[in-house]
Amino acid sequence: MPVTVNRLLPAVLVLLCVTSLRAQTPIDLRLNGQHDAAAPIGSMLDISASTTPNVWGSIIFSANPGPTLVFGTYLIPIGFDASTIVSHPFFYTGPSGVFTDSVPLLNDLYWEGITYYAYAYTYDATDVTGFGSSNQARVTFTRHVEAGADTAGFVNQPVTLDGSGVASQGPVPGNLAASWTIVSGPTGHAATLDGADTLFPTLTADLPGTYDVELDLSFPSTTGGATDLVSIQVYDLAAGPQGSFSTADPVAYAATLTGPAGASLSVDGGTATTSGSLAGSKPAAAIATGFDYAVQAANGQKLGRARSVINNVGGSLAVNAANSLVAHLEQPILDEIELAMETVLATIDPSSAIGSLPPITLVNTTFFTATATVQSITFDPNIDVELSFVPGAMHVQMTLTNVVIVFNINGTIVFAPYSDVGTLTLGSVTIDFDLVPTVSGGMFASTTANESATVANASLTFQGNIIPSSQIPTILGILIPTVESTLATTVPPLVPPIVDGTLNSIPQSVDLSAQGLDVNLAFVPSGLAITTGRMDLIYDAGAAANNVVPGTANLLGYYATPSMIPTYNGVVPGTATPYKVAAGLADDFLNQLVAAALQAGALELDLGGSFDLNGMTLNADAGSFDQAFPGLGFDKFDVLAPVTLTLHPTIAPIVTIDANGGSNYGIELADVLVDVRVEAAPGHIVSVLRLSADASTSLGITVNTMTSTIDLTPGAATASIQGVSSLPGIDLGPSLATLGGLINSALPGLLSPITGIPIPSIAGTTYVPVVVGIAADGPSGDFLSIFLD
Repeated sequence: MPVTVNRLLPAVLVLLCVTSLRAQTPIDLRLNGQHDAAAPIGSMLDISASTTPNVWGSIIFSANPGPTLVFGTYLIPIGFDASTIVSHPFFYTGPSGVFTDSVPLLNDLYWEGITYYAYAYTYDATDVTGFGSSNQARVTFTRHVEAGADTAGFVNQPVTLDGSGVASQGPVPGNLAASWTIVSGPTGHAATLDGADTLFPTLTADLPGTYDVELDLSFPSTTGGATDLVSIQVYDLAAGPQGSFSTADPVAYAATLTGPAGASLSVDGGTATTSGSLAGSKPAAAIATGFDYAVQAANGQKLGRARSVINNVGGSLAVNAANSLVAHLEQPILDEIELAMETVLATIDPSSAIGSLPPITLVNTTFFTATATVQSITFDPNIDVELSFVPGAMHVQMTLTNVVIVFNINGTIVFAPYSDVGTLTLGSVTIDFDLVPTVSGGMFASTTANESATVANASLTFQGNIIPSSQIPTILGILIPTVESTLATTVPPLVPPIVDGTLNSIPQSVDLSAQGLDVNLAFVPSGLAITTGRMDLIYDAGAAANNVVPGTANLLGYYATPSMIPTYNGVVPGTATPYKVAAGLADDFLNQLVAAALQAGALELDLGGSFDLNGMTLNADAGSFDQAFPGLGFDKFDVLAPVTLTLHPTIAPIVTIDANGGSNYGIELADVLVDVRVEAAPGHIVSVLRLSADASTSLGITVNTMTSTIDLTPGAATASIQGVSSLPGIDLGPSLATLGGLINSALPGLLSPITGIPIPSIAGTTYVPVVVGIAADGPSGDFLSIFLD
């Protein structure tokens, strides 16, 4: 029996009572303060009866809800069966008219879900009937309510509450409803409670302070009694390095903790303080400097928060990385540029430019004058173009063959006017000039300098034979310098648009959507340099996310090395073969690529199914995780509850290229938030533990010679981790070492290969990659080198 009772059933007393139930004095009977109550087993049941002062009465309990007909005449709102008991066979209301008592309930799950109905009656000497009767009250027995240990968390970070103590008592009946409610919090808060009808709700608080959340565990339509409170201490930690610095400078930090009093704060395992603020500095690391902030809440729960700063921040993603892509054009590529120029020049008619020249005075004496006006110019369309790189310019030599210039000749002979047609035939004309490319407004532009022209094998004839042949050498002496000067000033301006168009035909952007990245690569010309034998085209290269995932925080910065232009010796590393094109990619450009991938959401990762843990397969379910990592709270869930690892880099991964390492590339990851989550109820996923990971891995870069693309493939990762938060009452410290293996097995999924990055074409032609790498006989500096043929 759940209630301590007098097990005797005085039938005579009951019969006397029921035969006298006529006009009754109302009695307000309540259990746990309710007419329809819930009562946890193993607790106390509060009973109260309010009626006339100074009367005697009795209370009957029965599992039969009644009502029962007595003697075929009277109804009593409770039935009689073998479970009927008389509790408090005699009670006295006293002067207050209220009788109260508390009785202990047995701690036996047998009673869970059972409902007992109660009825009270009194003997009232002042009442004409002599008796008073009550309402029918009922109590349903539920299990012991456990809202879990007090816990702590940070503002805007979901905190998982633990009601698993309810389930630990035995299988939970399907109609037993859990209901969590925020009953108190700091003034003005707008905290939310997700999964309030499960045993593992999550509280997300917007203000620091103490929050009290109540768990009510009851069966349908019952209220009161079956509740328990849990307290959550929420803190706000403002922390981070201050200012900019290089690897030689110390990194200053400041941290301020606000929230319930009595908490302590420490940095990197230093002395804890309860003053609420800390400041100091530490030496800068080689790439990323990390700070581990530890908070111990007033209730003893331990929290962590990692903060890292990337040294030598180069800028935001809105700014392209300066000089981060360099295309090196060696002498062999000029043959193809020459061919392209010859093809375009063959379609150009220079007659309009030459024909617009003013008349040329050939002879001007008293008795003989001759003035030539250019009518047309023709030449063999197979123009020979020879290019070479000279310091600061591209030297151009154009040879026109079979040049024919037709003149209209007008003048006077002994004061008599005449006209004739002259034809100047040139075996060849060689035009030399320097093409000086520049960059203006993100586009290549060129000017010409040092123009000259040389005529070979010239002859002159006249149609009417009016001009004496003796004058032809004199006229040639006048025409040829004029023609040379004219061609030297009119033909070279036709070339810059051809060269500029060729250089500007290099793709200005590459969309990587086909590679699974919603990212666009941009190449903006920013400069060039020409030395003997080579021209370097310099680009400011950047990457941007095409569509930033809603809610993704803007990246404050990314890692960028001081940009430089690498040098080459003109030979593919390891061979004696000259290359046509070599492309140098700075690591700051690669960092923009991975940062843009982060902004595009490509580095957000949910891992499940199974994990390779130290050569063994670990199933992603609560039972397997509990066996692999006992004591972390996975035992609180159904053994088959799915487990998911959510990986979220809070800053972009850092790519480094080490020129001294023999084709050594690496990726550093700082502040990767690892959230181990369990599906506590269908559709309701909660965080069991959060970790912060710093990791490093090698980066393999290969080229696909068939498709002229680059593949980036990360290697195995090595991680160090810090605990951030856990379920209430769990200390992550002793388990961090074993959790490292889990994180190391998960990180390769975060750094999945990026394949098929197109190599931009140069001069409108796609070249076949020959080799990729950094070697002693290749470029110098932190650049990825791609040699193409």
